[in-house]
Amino acid sequence: NSSLECGNVCFPTTIPSSTILSSNCTLTITGNVTNSWYCASIQVEDFIDTNLMAVAMSSVPVQFLIYVYPPQNCPVPSLSSPSTCIGVQVGVPYTVTLAAVNNCGSTSNISDIAVQAFSGIVEGPIIQLDPPNGTSYEKNITYTPLLSQLGLQILCATALDK
Repeated sequence: NSSLECGNVCFPTTIPSSTILSSNCTLTITGNVTNSWYCASIQVEDFIDTNLMAVAMSSVPVQFLIYVYPPQNCPVPSLSSPSTCIGVQVGVPYTVTLAAVNNCGSTSNISDIAVQAFSGIVEGPIIQLDPPNGTSYEKNITYTPLLSQLGLQILCATALDK
């Protein structure tokens, strides 16, 4: 809450004014100037769930840089995978194939399918299905759930082009 937490990179003067910080802690940044860098600083704090005091148990500063790329001349690579909840059994390996399509033709290649997920995910290599000029790519991911991981687990993936 104070400038002591963020130094010279306090919101909203150092990131685009269109930046939105939602109540669910989602930070949405829309760059105004392409080929520009912005610096962001946030303070991550945790509190005991009580109405007695609003004093953080811990407080950790996080600073990061944001680079605004120019708009692409082609559509964003598409990625297909199951988008619904999938039930898996504890101790039983589950493999899913993520598929991506390069919509830019030979001027661009998909370099990876990036995965953000829970612990225990094993990623295979990205494979171009019809080299050397193909547009389809796949990547297998395997997960063997542990008993401690009962409940909802969320996996997000995106195709990265170069």
